[in-house]
Amino acid sequence: MELTDREYFLLNSLVELNITDEHLHDTIKDILQACRDSNEIQLNDDVRSLHQELFSHDISELKLNARMKAGEAEAYSFKDDNNDIIHIFSYKCANVQEAFPVIMNGDGRVFDAVIRYMNEHQGEGDSLVSGHSWGGAIAVYAAAVTAGVHAGVVFDAPGIADRLTTEQKVCVPVINYAAYNSLVSAFGSHVEDIRYAAQQLADDGDIFDMNKSVYSMFSFDQDGSVHVGEASEIYQLIAKLYCVVDDESPVSEVVVRAFNSALELEETAYDPYGLMLLLLHNGLDPIKVKAANHDIVSQCDRILHHQCQTWKREMNKRFEDSEMDEAETVIGIYVDQVMLEAASIVERTIGYVSALMGVLVIANADHPLYTAMLEEEMMALSAALEDRIEQFAEQISEHVDKIIQMHRDSLFQLPEFHLDF
Repeated sequence: MELTDREYFLLNSLVELNITDEHLHDTIKDILQACRDSNEIQLNDDVRSLHQELFSHDISELKLNARMKAGEAEAYSFKDDNNDIIHIFSYKCANVQEAFPVIMNGDGRVFDAVIRYMNEHQGEGDSLVSGHSWGGAIAVYAAAVTAGVHAGVVFDAPGIADRLTTEQKVCVPVINYAAYNSLVSAFGSHVEDIRYAAQQLADDGDIFDMNKSVYSMFSFDQDGSVHVGEASEIYQLIAKLYCVVDDESPVSEVVVRAFNSALELEETAYDPYGLMLLLLHNGLDPIKVKAANHDIVSQCDRILHHQCQTWKREMNKRFEDSEMDEAETVIGIYVDQVMLEAASIVERTIGYVSALMGVLVIANADHPLYTAMLEEEMMALSAALEDRIEQFAEQISEHVDKIIQMHRDSLFQLPEFHLDF
């Protein structure tokens, strides 16, 4: 089975229907007719138009072969006469933010159910996957962990690479079309082939409305391929945030804790990506930004001080273990390594805060004074941290001078004089 992007898109619109086990082995055309007659679900104009197009399309003869429901996750598998199967995944919830901890942080019940479902319903022919938004993430996961998936197209799906093993990341035969200025597909790390849908000039809605319809975010050429373009500003910014964050780094913990305090939260957003969502939707008082940055500088001081003690002990040990004529060279090499590590701590701190600040700037684009203030704060933070690095370099330099001087002094100690009579 080979499908165009448009055909994948049409099939994804089926998840808006109330498809039950009663529809098993029915064609898509029969399902559309039955749901149309029941009038149980109110559909928006975009979805209704897609259903009308799908109803008269050749792929409407595909038959529902199986379905799955695991919590808010659903899957529908449609088979053609050659026993090729297309699996459509969805994740339905009251609002998109509720899906975040399930998909990004990992709800084993959902993903275990997906693995069982795929293993039971692979079919004898080609196996394809698709989905949009959080359902698209599940589709990517299904393709990565299940042998036999030949291809797939998903729309505006977040990245779930962190949930995959090294082996599973090697070959994920799925294309992910990231919607322009959408937050959802900017989440996470991607291993699938990600492409950027062209900006829709008619789409002037709120880019922070994560519940808006995905169906208005894409356009297609006459061959049924998605019109593609460049990654949007907000996509690049959020993607940068993901690259900067190191969950095992004390820097990440320091910055998250500082912004949590500014948001007056206790435990709600200790996930840095959840924190980013709150910043986008709630904003932050500029005065509280100042307080957060002051706290970050103070905590960065503590990190450097703690590391400095560790580095000094290691420096002394290396000096003691070295030959006399090699000691200064050994220490010089280690000092260079230490300075790079210290600079990395500061660089990660600035990078992470810069990304969060960028989120705030975009969320408050209509307030130029607010934007200017945030840029000023970013400069102040960078200057303060760079000053800390200079102070740190001076401390390390003084320590090295002392141990080298002690070494030199030891070489020139005169032997004690004793009278022998």
